[in-house]
Amino acid sequence: MNKEELIHMVYRGAHAGASSTVQIFRRGIEQSPYADKWLTDGIMYSVYAGRLSAVGTDQDDPLEKYWKLRRNIMLYDIPERPVEVAGRDAVRLLEKAFCRRITDLPLWRA
Repeated sequence: MNKEELIHMVYRGAHAGASSTVQIFRRGIEQSPYADKWLTDGIMYSVYAGRLSAVGTDQDDPLEKYWKLRRNIMLYDIPERPVEVAGRDAVRLLEKAFCRRITDLPLWRA
């Protein structure tokens, strides 16, 4: 990968030093629009569907998170994007792609 292909992503973490920033580069990866809500020191990232997402912190206890998810509520920033499918055969395609009927759905309710 050469410098012309690169865009900047930031990873912050205690293992990189509490105030250090490690720069990772990759073309076509974007940050979640909600990144400013969860960006803290110690955050660990993953790339999925072309989007950089937080997956935890260096102080997370997996067992504690498991029980919190089972007994309470957890909010996740998932790296999904809205997709528009248009054209005269769009509904026919979506009827085959999804397990629920598309023709009966009101707009913005998928």
